[in-house]
Amino acid sequence: MSVEPMDATLPLDGLDQAPEPVEAPPALPPPSMLRTLRRLTARVAWLEERLSESGALPAADLDSTDEETHELAAAVLAGCDAEERLLAQRERAAFQAAVEWYARLERQRDEAERAVLEIGAAAGSTARTDPLHVKRLAGFAAVERRLAEASDAAEGYASTARTARTRLAADAALRAELAELIDAGGEAGLSLAVRLRDRLAAELGRGTLLPAWFTGELGPGPSEAVPGMPRPAISAAPGWFEVAVAALAYRTVYGVDDASTLLGTEPGPGAPKHRRVAHRRLRGWLARLED
Repeated sequence: MSVEPMDATLPLDGLDQAPEPVEAPPALPPPSMLRTLRRLTARVAWLEERLSESGALPAADLDSTDEETHELAAAVLAGCDAEERLLAQRERAAFQAAVEWYARLERQRDEAERAVLEIGAAAGSTARTDPLHVKRLAGFAAVERRLAEASDAAEGYASTARTARTRLAADAALRAELAELIDAGGEAGLSLAVRLRDRLAAELGRGTLLPAWFTGELGPGPSEAVPGMPRPAISAAPGWFEVAVAALAYRTVYGVDDASTLLGTEPGPGAPKHRRVAHRRLRGWLARLED
């Protein structure tokens, strides 16, 4: 599984992806447009409140959790916490590169050592007055110097390689120990996403009044409303429905019950890394959603 609960709804590579390029912030709209938007937002909020009070539209239930949903969320969270104990992909790659580099230094040292032995043996088999003997001795100093340099390089890097091997071995053992918990979290994430997707589709299909914390950032629904809201094909670019389900998964897994905002307050430095990454990525998806 990935350490992000919303990855159950979108195929991503997890925490170890290269960071997305930072885009220049869009130009702010003119003050007159901002005032108009504020008035429209306030008007929509007022209308939603009146509709809710009148009972003309049933209120959507997107935030309640039954026992099974709660258990799925707990399994996802446990899997995320377990995966976060493992070395990240970039760390594993760095340690593996250190081990491979040391192996290369050892090969260079061994090759130089063999060359020294071969030249020594060849020189010992010829007479000192033999021109070939003189030629071999002339090359011996260079090969001996190469051996000294290769030995020093291997010896200087040995401690780094030992540390890398130790970390990789410990990580492999921990992966084996936590594999079942992580796999269970991944399966729970998929099941949770299906439940949330079906719930959202049902509420949209019934035309219910969605809560303000939902519509405040996602609006009342996708631009192309389809009766019954069949599940859309998953694509590399998350659309409204995928982002909405991912946001609901975030609220469910991390126990967000904020009645005013979709994702609640931004997690601080003390929050688990997987939550901070999930929040940041969702914020980016929300910002890029098309109208």
